[in-house]
Amino acid sequence: MPGEEKTGGLVLLPGQQDRDLAAGTVLSFGRGAPGRPVDLQVSGSPRVSRQAGTVEATPYGMLISNTGSNPIFIQRGDGPTAVSLRPGQAYLITVGRARITFPGVSDYFEVEAGGATAEPASTDALERTIAGERTTSAFGLNPDTAYFRCLI
Repeated sequence: MPGEEKTGGLVLLPGQQDRDLAAGTVLSFGRGAPGRPVDLQVSGSPRVSRQAGTVEATPYGMLISNTGSNPIFIQRGDGPTAVSLRPGQAYLITVGRARITFPGVSDYFEVEAGGATAEPASTDALERTIAGERTTSAFGLNPDTAYFRCLI
């Protein structure tokens, strides 16, 4: 709504107060060290990089970047697998909450993308358009044909 400032997201650290981030805010995270401070000290373990990465609240969600020398893992929702984020890579969390973990330690923190509604987006909003025309499938299948039934 006009005049209403939306938050970009939320950072949740176990045992600490949640941090509400406005869009455009960038926080560094890691174990930190003298002369190399971080905004979010997420671990004291030497297995976690001093400056492991950054969390940036964007208008599109929470952008997690790995600036350390070890991978970080991003666990979305209740899914069984995590996304491995290697050094130099970034990952955008557009909806919901995700847990950021580190290999070899039990330390973690969570981020939640702000502005997400419980309402699913309409199918029209999800369709891609080019020059005002709907994008069609490159490999269209007709469900009324025999080859379609064989595939299924």
